[in-house]
Amino acid sequence: MTLNIFFEVSISSEQAQRIQELINNLRNQNNEFENREKNYNEMLEKILAKLQIPFKKDNNIEQKFDLLLKFSEEINEISIAENKCLKKENEALKENKKENEILKKENEELKKENDKLKDKNAKLLTENQNLWQINTNLQNKNTRQKEIIHIATQHIHVSLENFVVDYKREDPLDVKQKKF
Repeated sequence: MTLNIFFEVSISSEQAQRIQELINNLRNQNNEFENREKNYNEMLEKILAKLQIPFKKDNNIEQKFDLLLKFSEEINEISIAENKCLKKENEALKENKKENEILKKENEELKKENDKLKDKNAKLLTENQNLWQINTNLQNKNTRQKEIIHIATQHIHVSLENFVVDYKREDPLDVKQKKF
């Protein structure tokens, strides 16, 4: 945009030179601003294209910035939602950690109880083996006593036969006399 102003005023050449310098400075600044705006616009178009945000070439720079801002706000909303999810996950993990600690303590208690039961079981096994040995000894003793009784019964039978006695035997230990 070029600004040409014509007006008739009586001014000194020094003032005219000063005004001309100001006008030239303003033109230079305006050119720099337009170049910067053009560069910003190109850079903004590249950013929008990279982010795959649709835009029209004839959109002005403010409209393009609005598109970028809207995209940024959507990203921010997604980040907020992700953070909420992560917070919930974190809370669930903390709760899970607490439950794991409780289960770990319960497991340690059960392990101690299991060790006690193993000790008790070992004692009972030893006691059972001792009782088994006692039972075997008693069976052996019982067998010997039966043998002794059987031998004694045979001796009694032989003795009774020698005295000529009739008897009826219902049971190896039950002897009934009929006559002497």
